[in-house]
Amino acid sequence: MSKLWVQLGRAGDIMNILPLLWKDAQQGEKPRLMVAAEYAPLLDGVSYVDRAIYNGPHYELDKAVALARETSKDVVVTQFNSARQHVEAFTRSQKPGTATSFQKDSWRVAGRLGEWDKCYPLIFDRRDKAREEKLLRSNGLIVQGKKKPLMVLSVKGQSSPFPHADLLRELVTLKFGGAYNILELPQAERLYDLLAIYERAALLIAIDSAPLHLAWACRQFPVFALTQDKPSLWHGSSWRPNHLWYCRYHDWPERAVEMLAAIANMETMRITARPFVTAWSAYNDKTHYKACPQALPVATGSCGRDSGNQLKDEKRHPFLKDVLRMAMQRATAGDQQISLAVPGVNISPKVDVILPPYFAYRIEKNVDGDRFVPIVDLFTATKAWWKDALPEIPDFVLNDDGLWSEGLRMIFQKRGAKDVTGAATFIK
Repeated sequence: MSKLWVQLGRAGDIMNILPLLWKDAQQGEKPRLMVAAEYAPLLDGVSYVDRAIYNGPHYELDKAVALARETSKDVVVTQFNSARQHVEAFTRSQKPGTATSFQKDSWRVAGRLGEWDKCYPLIFDRRDKAREEKLLRSNGLIVQGKKKPLMVLSVKGQSSPFPHADLLRELVTLKFGGAYNILELPQAERLYDLLAIYERAALLIAIDSAPLHLAWACRQFPVFALTQDKPSLWHGSSWRPNHLWYCRYHDWPERAVEMLAAIANMETMRITARPFVTAWSAYNDKTHYKACPQALPVATGSCGRDSGNQLKDEKRHPFLKDVLRMAMQRATAGDQQISLAVPGVNISPKVDVILPPYFAYRIEKNVDGDRFVPIVDLFTATKAWWKDALPEIPDFVLNDDGLWSEGLRMIFQKRGAKDVTGAATFIK
């Protein structure tokens, strides 16, 4: 018999591996997936998977694997939501938790972690238009004429409840109740029926639950994601390229005002004339609410690892490679430019006609005039260039000491990059 994947549940965990199964199906191998009966309806929405149903609770991994092995000699277990001894016994690695999130770990134990950055789509190709129309009508979403944009809230969850849900709801309603039609996400007959609402919405604010995972099926849908960080960052959902704003539960009280500002600025910042993805470390930068698909402010907790949980650093800086990988996920083509900058840098429009790769030293703007500073503030190259250079880049911490900048400059110069100092200015 062919390979049999085992992921009994929950809904978000199943949706996490569906892009891998879709990819296999595109290559001519229709995969089989064992799920618990309570989550089997989720697979009604996909044609590219043959399902095997386990008639028991989703946490009975040992019994499900025993049953799977009766029908296949090639059983792939991607589930971590079970007793630890069962997870360690049945996954292909004896060290669960070595990737930066449970989602990536599921791909890792399947031997596919290297494909995460390829951003395979989440596809539901068996949607029911009649059910979707019924859902839209029951929530007053089929109307004619001018109407306010729709903001969707998903702040209820079972496995990772958000402790500040009531406050979040109140703040959003007070701030945006006049500008938006705010809808708390309703129950649907099938979870994927909610895609009909997503496709009509301007944005989604979602805690770490199944609706957040489902949003990856609408890859251009702006998502404001709140994700778990207890007992570790590994337990929270990974950043996705359609997350315009990303925050860990523990950080939200401090960043709540920033979230409101990000929503307020979303539409004005969405359109840009440049084909750039501009990434920077926003761990200590409180102005990065100006988020858009072309800008990537990397906020605290976004990468799943940082200098806090890796090096016991109180400042929690991201690692350079993680920021670059996120930017490469956001870029849509190999020739799209990715700029790595520091907060406070203003990039001149004249760089639009300069072919990358290039870098620029700091020209500091202040009341006393311009001043040259021997720190490289801007690095620009195509996605394909960054991908090729990534193995050569050390695992620098993207902090304030300038060591990462100097090391990256040396790699850029070695690879023939141009010095375009003057094309970027630092506003002090």
